[in-house]
Amino acid sequence: MILYPELIWAADMGRAYGLDLRHRVIEAIDGGMSARGAPARFSVAPSTAINWHRQWRETGSLNPAPQGQPPGSKLGDHETFILALLEEEKDIAPYEIAEKLAAERGVDPCAATIWYFFSKRGLTHKKRQALHRNSSARTSSPGSEKPPPEPWTTFGRPSHRPSMPSHLRNVRTSSPPQDMTRNKLNPL
Repeated sequence: MILYPELIWAADMGRAYGLDLRHRVIEAIDGGMSARGAPARFSVAPSTAINWHRQWRETGSLNPAPQGQPPGSKLGDHETFILALLEEEKDIAPYEIAEKLAAERGVDPCAATIWYFFSKRGLTHKKRQALHRNSSARTSSPGSEKPPPEPWTTFGRPSHRPSMPSHLRNVRTSSPPQDMTRNKLNPL
């Protein structure tokens, strides 16, 4: 079986019904069929036919509405404001930018929208570390060192030493019976 990625992508994307089918469903409803009988005749969901008929009555058109998100960003008009915030305060967090946009501009984006805004413009925004690590400084007070781990530990937690299961403790070990030592495919 040969799969073509472009066909799989096309199959995954939702597509609008054709205008011909839309007109036939509307003509059937206007011709006297019920709003549930006409879609059954054309193998369309009743809610779809009802929505088409409502659109026909209200607008006089059956053209499908555009699908997907509208182009552009809701932060596009506020680009200068956001960049000015970054110039003022280099370590401002995305949620702080969102709060200032909501308070001063009336736009309520989430932090992910702000990250997307930065990435679309090729900007990177990384906060500076508050403190630099000092490898020569003590990280604990004297005398508070942990004792070395016990020999039988699991991820720092004491565990039991492995032992033989109780049902095998009193079993005598002896040589296996003669027939178990031979392999039927390769006899000794």
